Amino acid sequence: VQTCALPIYATRNVMVKLTCLAKLPRDEYEWAARDFNAFPYALRDHLRDESQFTALPGFEKSPDRPSHVPLYLATSRYEALGRWYQQGTIDGDQLRVIDQELRTLLDVCGACERIRRTRVIRSYRFFARQCVILFLATLPWGLVQDFGWWTAPLTAIAAYFMLGMEIVAEHVEEPFGRDEDDLDLDSICHAISASIDELARSKRDFE
Repeated sequence: VQTCALPIYATRNVMVKLTCLAKLPRDEYEWAARDFNAFPYALRDHLRDESQFTALPGFEKSPDRPSHVPLYLATSRYEALGRWYQQGTIDGDQLRVIDQELRTLLDVCGACERIRRTRVIRSYRFFARQCVILFLATLPWGLVQDFGWWTAPLTAIAAYFMLGMEIVAEHVEEPFGRDEDDLDLDSICHAISASIDELARSKRDFE
């Protein structure tokens, strides 16, 4: 959860720095806000294998079709960052502090990809399941002399919890889907979008 919440902090921080430190032209600022607003949605869809570039807010009419949309957006921001530095819009100190937040976005993307692709080895999962079944099959023999007729309900309770833990373990391997137990990525995306919109409105009011 902490890893997936990092884009909230990174996008909010970078937009605050662009708003207060960099004296960007209106169009450059709006392009930056568009890219940072689209990044969490792009990462969400990328983790779900549902990437659709033209479905992102602000890119409905874009002719581009990148295969890795989060990387495309981050690269676009780095290109803009280099252009601003060459044009003198930002200085070296501003370049470093903004680069820190951009690197965080890429780090978050890489961390989420590792979580998604690092699955428990199938043979280990199969072996663990066999151990659980063997334990439950032999458990009544260890309880029957002490608990008598209570052996059946006690075994059923133990089976419920042990098999339930096994099922939960399989679910948490893939936390980026749409199941009820998965991370609420939509709420995270909406929170980031709301923060960026608020910063954009405050800049317009300030001007």
